[in-house]
Amino acid sequence: MRKLAPTPLQNLLRDDRGNFLMLTALALIPVTAVVGAGVDYGRSARAQQELNAAADAAVLLGVSQNELRNNTSNGTINTTQIQADVTRMFIAQANNVLGINANFAAAGNVAVTVTQPPNNNLKVNVSLTYNASINNNFMGIVGQPVTQLTGTSGTTSNNAPNIDFTVMMDTSPSMLFPVDNNGISTMSSQTGCAYACHQGGPLTSDNTTTYFNGTYDQWGNPQYTTSDYYGYARYAGLTLRFDDEQNATSQLMSTAYSAGVKNLTKYAMTIDTFDVGMSNLLTQTQITDGTPSPDTSGETTAAAAATTASLYVPWRNNYDANNVYNNDQDTHFEDMMTALNTSSSSYYIPNSGYGTNAAGDTPQQYLFLITDGFDENKRFYQPGFGPLDTTKCQALKNRGIRIAILYLQIDQAAYTDSWSKNTALPQVSPAETALSKCVTPGLLYTVSTGSNISNALSQLFIQAISEPVLIQ
Repeated sequence: MRKLAPTPLQNLLRDDRGNFLMLTALALIPVTAVVGAGVDYGRSARAQQELNAAADAAVLLGVSQNELRNNTSNGTINTTQIQADVTRMFIAQANNVLGINANFAAAGNVAVTVTQPPNNNLKVNVSLTYNASINNNFMGIVGQPVTQLTGTSGTTSNNAPNIDFTVMMDTSPSMLFPVDNNGISTMSSQTGCAYACHQGGPLTSDNTTTYFNGTYDQWGNPQYTTSDYYGYARYAGLTLRFDDEQNATSQLMSTAYSAGVKNLTKYAMTIDTFDVGMSNLLTQTQITDGTPSPDTSGETTAAAAATTASLYVPWRNNYDANNVYNNDQDTHFEDMMTALNTSSSSYYIPNSGYGTNAAGDTPQQYLFLITDGFDENKRFYQPGFGPLDTTKCQALKNRGIRIAILYLQIDQAAYTDSWSKNTALPQVSPAETALSKCVTPGLLYTVSTGSNISNALSQLFIQAISEPVLIQ
């Protein structure tokens, strides 16, 4: 049988020349769609990232110190104004994002909330939610002409609490110690003892020194003066720790004022001293009042009060200022701490509050101790002093009072005489251990010989007000 010749259509169907070009053309359709989707996704992801960054920046503005300072009056925060400022900042930045479709001024496209928890005006919550979209250049082919962009950002800021500070200055004789090695060397070489704390009454044979007073008689002979150790230290122009303690406490008021203004909070100061007894230099005085520009009279008054501290100088060795034997026990630390914890005492520190401006709340309470750490009490017969009783500290901390201690450490090299080496030096380590137990964790600052006490006290203050405190 003869085969029939194929028709032109059959020839076309059997001809496979050029198939690769056709298949490639067909494959380009999904490949182009995938590449286009990637381009669209990249554009939308970049836009989303920029919008998120704008949202983050806006909510951080809402909790910034400048924003809170500008919108706080008498301890009350204007949340409505903060809400408007956050919204305005977000829109200004979001409008610069390329390719998005959004009228952020329209309702529902940007929502900002600024809230404060009930009975806690120390905390501010700021959140922002936005809605936008971006046109797709390729995904529209598959029925997705736009990509929706939504995001949320939020943050919380704790306002600084109101705080009442009680500064307790050690004015016992052990504060009559030179602040630097030159002073220690001078006292030791002239008197045999680094301390300038002996004698305040008429001279006796013990603890006196004779020195050239810089004058001559009519025949040109040098003149000498016999003085107690304290008198010699003053004659030699030595700076003692008591001097630096006064200056540091005085300068602290400037630090407190600046911090109170920055934090828009209320700080108050009380300044007391302790040795064989206690003395009040400054009754509670407001340093800042929670406003951006408080009156400076409180700071000035407090700074001046710190310089009026009186030093306790005993009559002679083992005797108090009235020439009554007391075994050189001139630092009654335990009595002082008991007074701070006794409600009937004029030195009583009240229970600590949360430090908010809510009705019925009270300021937080901080005790600042400036001391060398020795307790001189009748419970110590020999050598007459030792570490402080930490149960007294715990009684204060149990009432929410935070204790910060500026520890004026005495370098071992300063113990030059045999009594200091054999009697005082062994008590240093136990005293330091007791201080570490007395203090609120993180608020012990040690100052060694030659260090700047003023800087140390200011740094301790900043550390104290920066410590996180649980607010319920």
